Amino acid sequence: MRMGPSRKGYVFAGVVLLVGVIAFGAILYLGLRGLSMQRVVVPGSGELALDEPGRYTIYHESRSVVDGRVYDVADVSGLTVELVSVETGESVPLDAPGANTTYDLRGRSGRGVLTFEVDRPGAYRLSADYPARGGPETVLAVGKGLGTRIAMTVAGAIAVGLGSFLLAGAIAVVTFIRRRRAAHANPAPRLT
Repeated sequence: MRMGPSRKGYVFAGVVLLVGVIAFGAILYLGLRGLSMQRVVVPGSGELALDEPGRYTIYHESRSVVDGRVYDVADVSGLTVELVSVETGESVPLDAPGANTTYDLRGRSGRGVLTFEVDRPGAYRLSADYPARGGPETVLAVGKGLGTRIAMTVAGAIAVGLGSFLLAGAIAVVTFIRRRRAAHANPAPRLT
């Protein structure tokens, strides 16, 4: 007696889906974990080690944690920011960002407030103060290409997750169709 196609296709579809879900999570976790920024508590100053030339963004982290201390400050009106090359002593021009970049990751929320460009890597001193009045301590974070990296990580994770879902669905449908055709081609014998 000839047997029809097995149910192994359903198992394989489940494995494909499970691998896709794991890959989706791994891509998100590893991609977002690698987003490192340097943080400076202000008013005050801190030295940044900028490893490559290019455009950087300064973010105000309205919610942040630095050295175990939680900062939750929404309003930083009147805060002035300055960036100076430690090597040359030259001031680096700061501009308004061209796009509205925000993030909410691992207990930190930030919004791009300034951008700058450096021609060469090196040490730079970031200083900020409220010259006209006192103001709350808050956190400024500096990163390069954060918006693009977040978008690419999320897009990659979605592509892998959606691709595995569609592939698993296709495998399950093909298995179902093959099994149904085999059942119609070889009907079970009837008892009379």
